Amino acid sequence: MDRDWLDSGGRGEDMNREDVIRFITKGNSDAERFLLDFVAVLHLWDDLIDKDKTPSDEEIHDCFWKALVEIPSNAFYQSHRHILTPIIVTSITNWLTANRLERDGGLPEQRIAYIIRSSYIDVATIVATIIGGRDFAVLAQLQMRKFWHAEGWEGYQENLKIEKEKRCAVTPQVPRQPPTT
Repeated sequence: MDRDWLDSGGRGEDMNREDVIRFITKGNSDAERFLLDFVAVLHLWDDLIDKDKTPSDEEIHDCFWKALVEIPSNAFYQSHRHILTPIIVTSITNWLTANRLERDGGLPEQRIAYIIRSSYIDVATIVATIIGGRDFAVLAQLQMRKFWHAEGWEGYQENLKIEKEKRCAVTPQVPRQPPTT
């Protein structure tokens, strides 16, 4: 993956997660491992909340191991956690907000959710900035956005519909009752 890919107008369909992360990290194996583990944990978390996929017990164990052992002990993360942690907090907060907007709001709220739901890309952008500087981070962000947003608005809307159907099938919706005092 290189500048030629960007110049050809690629939309992300011809890439996979590992290729994108390998490009972002420019051969820094600790940074690559950090991003692969971080993205795996986030995707599992999303699957558990959306209920659109049913991860196996082993996938859950593996991601918790990554979250609690591998990421905290990763040399790249340890060296840059003072920069990475605030961005991680913001990306998680945006994702939690996006979930609420998707479920409780209408079309205007879904548009906001579509924008903020993948703020984890900002973590990868900071990694690219640390490794390659500003100009490289912009180049990397172009690839990341094309890859992680390849589904487009219509695909996003269709996925929301599917997720809602699966969530309702798994968890019956109980009307919220105000707390009693």
